[in-house]
Amino acid sequence: MATAAEISLPAEEFALWETFTRIPDVVFDVERVVAHGEARVMPILWASGAELDEITDAFDADPSVEDEELLVDLDDEWLYRMAWVDDIAAVVQSLVYEEGTITDAHGRNDRWSFRIVFPDTDALSRTYQFCQEEDLTMEIESVTQMESEPGTQFGLSEVQYTTLITAHREGYFEVPRETTVEELAEKLDVSAQSVSERLRRGHEKLISSALPTAVEEASDDE
Repeated sequence: MATAAEISLPAEEFALWETFTRIPDVVFDVERVVAHGEARVMPILWASGAELDEITDAFDADPSVEDEELLVDLDDEWLYRMAWVDDIAAVVQSLVYEEGTITDAHGRNDRWSFRIVFPDTDALSRTYQFCQEEDLTMEIESVTQMESEPGTQFGLSEVQYTTLITAHREGYFEVPRETTVEELAEKLDVSAQSVSERLRRGHEKLISSALPTAVEEASDDE
């Protein structure tokens, strides 16, 4: 049974430790993470709790930041695309060591918190053990047994769910797209036609589940 775990790490073992040191009240909420292979992690995250020039100066001095780009300025919070150094990618790989999927991540008060969905509790236990061996101070805050497999509440098949999640991770839904159907097919070890069909049917299932009334009304109008 799928297991969702809320876990945390000290910022000094992950990312932006120098920024937290300079700006204790800063808050980060990760919008999404793009992992390029096993060597590079490029998060898109919101920063708040300080002035823009303070955050910019802290990023410039932070050794965990390889590069950053300001995407959105909302006066009191800012959206950045960043590139973190290789050491951070190694930590991310440790957290998803047993086919885990990071569904939420945020940083505040010198710590990073994550929500990670694992295939089962054994996978979580193995990940915890692996992190201990890698000298990561991983703390498990809570564990929840999911009553159904991920995606089934939306009527998705396992392959549709996997394809949609992979497409999202790889940036297929970004503008401009960061990957292609052909690249997704190679990653999933199926044909490009199969990927296209899974995406189409997966979208149809999601829309039917999320907007059932609208779908029924549209069908009645035809």
